[in-house]
Amino acid sequence: MSEKNEVPQEESSTFVRPPKKKDWRVACIRIGIIAAAIILANFLRRKIPFFRRSLMPTAVLAGFLLLILRAVGVLELDMEL
Repeated sequence: MSEKNEVPQEESSTFVRPPKKKDWRVACIRIGIIAAAIILANFLRRKIPFFRRSLMPTAVLAGFLLLILRAVGVLELDMEL
C-alpha cells in the first residue's frame, strides 16, 4: 500500500535549458559595456602620454578600468544569467 502513496520522482536528465530572451539582452548589454570601455581606453591611451609611452594594450587598460569601476561600486554586474 505504501507504493501507491509515494510521489514518483522525476528522472534526472542532462537536458540543457534553451536560452531565454532575457539572457540575450543581458549578454548584449555586457558586450556594449565592454565595447564602451575599450573605446574609452583607446581615447585615454591616445591623449595621456603615460599610457602611450607604457605601450599598454588598449584591452588591458579597458580591463583595468572595468575592474576599478566594479570595485568602487559604480558598475554592478550580476554574474548569473
